[in-house]
Amino acid sequence: MVCSVPELQAIGTKMLRTVAEICEREGLHYWMFFGSLLGTVRHHAPIPWDYDIDIAIPENELERFIETMNRELPAEYWVDFRTELAAPKCFARIGLAGYDTHTSHIDVYRLVGYPNGRKKQERFTKRGMLLLEMRLVKETDLRMYSGKKLKRIKLLRKLLKPISTKSIVKRFDKLCGKYPFESAESVGINTVREFCVYKRSMIENTVLADYTDYKVRIPAEFDFILRDMYNEYLKYPPQKEIDKALKGRYSVYPIRTGGKK
Repeated sequence: MVCSVPELQAIGTKMLRTVAEICEREGLHYWMFFGSLLGTVRHHAPIPWDYDIDIAIPENELERFIETMNRELPAEYWVDFRTELAAPKCFARIGLAGYDTHTSHIDVYRLVGYPNGRKKQERFTKRGMLLLEMRLVKETDLRMYSGKKLKRIKLLRKLLKPISTKSIVKRFDKLCGKYPFESAESVGINTVREFCVYKRSMIENTVLADYTDYKVRIPAEFDFILRDMYNEYLKYPPQKEIDKALKGRYSVYPIRTGGKK
């Protein structure tokens, strides 16, 4: 299945509405994050030339979030996390039933407790990123790559062969639980290259914001967070970059079952 940006946005917007409604009904905490937070604040919708959807949930609610979504999501969606349909992931994605979540998905980032002190926080993020990249190398769908990048992934996969995906994910889970979310002064996402750490109080206090024809949760201090992430976040990128993104066509592949454990 090949989709345009507007087509992927329509799928994602409908999917997000379902997830947001379930979270509100079941008392689960979530926040729009990264580009989806920017889209909510600046456009009250997805960024018009982007289709990716990012939300964050507190680490101490991860298990209940996954259980609830598996139980409450309609049959047209699935939770790509720890399932026989795919290799175990470091963080969850929600996607279309029957299709891989590489292209069309909601990224469900784990908002974890952090140590105090910038240097310790930077080291903590680097450890998370390393484990994520190891997992990606071992389990990424090679259909998505070609040329030099494909050759590099195949070489790294050979080097990592003695280490199982299950052991990598287990180490990542242990890292995420090292500083309990509910008692940490600072929390962040340790699977992105950008330094993304904030006071827990800044994240936990939320407000409802318009998103197309429904509402979603965002941090009350969204302005500080967006300025930290994107600086002058109300500015648009150059028009030629927007036009290039809107011309894109993206493949959504059927699920390949039997992932390695």
